[in-house]
Amino acid sequence: MATAVTAQEATAPTKTDVTPPDKSAAASGTGGGLSGLLGKALSDAMDPKFAWGYFTLPGITRDRYYCLLNAKTGEKQPAAVLGRPLRYTNGEAGFQVVAIQLLVSCEANERSGRVTMTPEGENYFLASKVNSAKPSISILDTRLANLLSNNPSTSNDKPQWPRIAISELRVPTYQVRENIPAVGFTLRDCVYFNATVWTNETASEQLENVSVCGADMARLRIKGYDNRGAVMAWQSSAVSGETTGQTRTSGPLPPAYGLGKSDFLKLWLDHGYGLLFLGHILHSVGYDPNFDERRIWLIKSPQ
Repeated sequence: MATAVTAQEATAPTKTDVTPPDKSAAASGTGGGLSGLLGKALSDAMDPKFAWGYFTLPGITRDRYYCLLNAKTGEKQPAAVLGRPLRYTNGEAGFQVVAIQLLVSCEANERSGRVTMTPEGENYFLASKVNSAKPSISILDTRLANLLSNNPSTSNDKPQWPRIAISELRVPTYQVRENIPAVGFTLRDCVYFNATVWTNETASEQLENVSVCGADMARLRIKGYDNRGAVMAWQSSAVSGETTGQTRTSGPLPPAYGLGKSDFLKLWLDHGYGLLFLGHILHSVGYDPNFDERRIWLIKSPQ
C-alpha cells in the first residue's frame, strides 16, 4: 500500500538549468500567453504561463496540482495541471508539467480551502524548451480550426470546398509501442504535420509544422466528440464522386478513402494515440463523417 508523502516531499522544488521566461512579454500579451482552457501547447519559443495557486493530494501523488491564469485576460483556468516545482537559473520559481488533469477542478479545491496562493510578487512559470529551429503552431491557431464546419454546403449536395490534404505526419515512436495512459495526456504527447488547403480547384495554401498536443485537448473541450467513430468513418467510408483511387496526392482530388490503411496506422490506432490525435484533428477542423469524406485526407502515413 502506498504511504502518504509529507508536505515537504510534495512541495520541495527541484534544481534545473531552464532559462527563465520573459515576464514583460507575458504581461504585455505578446509572449503567447494562455488561450482557451490551458492556453497554447508548449511551443518552441518560450511561452510564459502563470500559476495563481497550487494544491496537493497526499497519498495520491507527490506532485503539485497547479491552477493556471490566462496571462492576457487575467481569467482563472478551470482545470488543474499536474506539475513539479523547480527553480530557474535566476532563482525564480517555476514548474514542469507532468500531465493535464481535465477532471481535477481548481475551482472546487479553492472552495474547499485546499489551494495555496502563490507568494505576493512571485509568479510561477511553466517551463518550456526550444525543440527545433522552426517553431510549430497549434492547429487551433491556424486557419484549419473549424475550417470545414465554417464552410457548409450552400445547396442540398454535400460540401465540396475547402479541402485539406495532410502530409509529412510526424509521430513519436513511443505512440506505436506504448498504450496511452489512463491518467491524462502529457505535454510530450504531440504530433506534427503539414497541410495543403484547397479553396477551389486551382487555389491552394501550404501550412507547415502544425502541431496537435495534449494541451490542445483541453482548449478544444473535446468532451462529446466521438473520436473513435469519426476516425473509423474516415478510414472505412468510400469517398463519393471523382477520386484519384488508390493514388494519394496533395490534391485537389481526394483518394478513394480519406485515411487509408497501413501497418503503422493499425499500431497507432490500437495503442490509442492514433484515435486520440486523429480524432482531435478531425474535431479541430469541424469534420462531419456524414458530409465531409471528400474534404480531408492523409496523403501518406509514417513508416
